[in-house]
Amino acid sequence: MAPRPDVSVQRTQEVLEAAIKVFARMGFHKARMDDIAQEASVSKGVLYFYFKSKDAIIEALLKQIFSRSLHIQELLQTEGSVRDHLLDLTDTFGHEVQMMKLLLPVAFEFYSLAGRNKTVNEFVGNYYRELINSLGKLIEQGITRGELRSDLDTTQTARTIISIFEGMTLLWILEKGKFDWLDNAKNSITQFIRGIERCPYQT
Repeated sequence: MAPRPDVSVQRTQEVLEAAIKVFARMGFHKARMDDIAQEASVSKGVLYFYFKSKDAIIEALLKQIFSRSLHIQELLQTEGSVRDHLLDLTDTFGHEVQMMKLLLPVAFEFYSLAGRNKTVNEFVGNYYRELINSLGKLIEQGITRGELRSDLDTTQTARTIISIFEGMTLLWILEKGKFDWLDNAKNSITQFIRGIERCPYQT
């Protein structure tokens, strides 16, 4: 007999999805537990059974958004040029953007909250520090192989790549998805790679 699905897990996710809609519509500050309960079609008592406070919901969403992996560590172990890896990474990030389309406005709420909330600041900061570190290793690999210029600052280069992804995402949100994120991001990353690749005459 097949195992019965965990109803609590399903209901928790339903509550989080309802919270995403409320936060995207109203922002963290104005949203109330009553609004989330109504959106989730549950009583306030049921909502409090799953989450003790609005902050607990925000924390759960924080982990859901900023715990995603872009599989950079796996790329470091696979064959292929840094150019190929960065384009693969762009594909992965683009897929994440599409999958998390509803979550994106809430993600930017977190950026605002990070300026005044220590817990959020540390969580988001750790996410980007790990991302920069992993990308830096990928850039270092390219330098060692002679694919990229030897004078590159790996940390700054990693930050620039992340800025391309995040900046493109912000514009995509502001323009309500009216342009192809992946096509534009690939063009930008390709142009950037051309600027950091090692020319044949360089030592």
